[in-house]
Amino acid sequence: MIAIAFSFGLLNAFFNGDPFGDLTGFMGYNGIAADPKMCFNAANMYKLGWYDNNVPQFSSDPPGTYVLKGHTNFVADGGLQGIRLVGTSNGSQDTYIWFNHASGINADTAMGQNKVIVTTRSTGITNRDYTYMMAIVGAGDTYTPADGYYFLNVLVNGDGTAIISLALPSSKPSSKPSSSPSVSTKPSSKPSSKPSSKPSSKPSSKPSSKPSSKPSSMPSISCSGLPRRQCEAQAPICFFDKHKGCQRRLPCSSFTSYASCLLEKKRCLWKNNTCIRRTNTGKGSINP
Repeated sequence: MIAIAFSFGLLNAFFNGDPFGDLTGFMGYNGIAADPKMCFNAANMYKLGWYDNNVPQFSSDPPGTYVLKGHTNFVADGGLQGIRLVGTSNGSQDTYIWFNHASGINADTAMGQNKVIVTTRSTGITNRDYTYMMAIVGAGDTYTPADGYYFLNVLVNGDGTAIISLALPSSKPSSKPSSSPSVSTKPSSKPSSKPSSKPSSKPSSKPSSKPSSKPSSMPSISCSGLPRRQCEAQAPICFFDKHKGCQRRLPCSSFTSYASCLLEKKRCLWKNNTCIRRTNTGKGSINP
């Protein structure tokens, strides 16, 4: 049968990259039986001129719900054999949607039995080309091709028929971006939502991390105008001068020469060309 089909211009039936992988009919591997009861896929049947008057063709957006009949039922009482979508994949292919009824003259079909099959081939029926099975879709399942041309939903399949719905995917993006967002200058007529009815989460049950290794800086204290007793209580930040009153003591780092640092030798130490504060050990500290 395959050799005869080649003479009529049919070629291999691909599926998943296998040149004979479409087992729904002839032109794929068909070692099921010595003389299998099997037909061709819809793309090849249409090329051969079988049932072409009963295959509605769409070259634009495919709308509507359709009842597809399998090969056996079609031969018995006529009906809708399939759907042909013209010019899919940017105009380079035609898509065939059909019901693979495993019964009668098609009882030995070896793949996608009693399910809806999606098959493609290059546009036109006079050229000699391969066919490609794209999807096997059962009841309750959907299929959308990579180019988003259509959306297939199989509603029911059984009793030799399948009910399908064809439409454009609602999620198909617009060809142009939306306009710039509008900005309202008026406040909202409604207040914001109410605050949460529940309080924030409880405080952490664990204490905070370890204290820092360095103490924080000294608090800011104003020495000016303090009475002598209060001034001396703020030592070493403040000191009392009998002529000028309470004065703020300059940090050791503010003395930039050995002579000026020496004036405060009780608390400051000149070391490495820098005036630093003496510590209890007498070695000095870089802190002023």
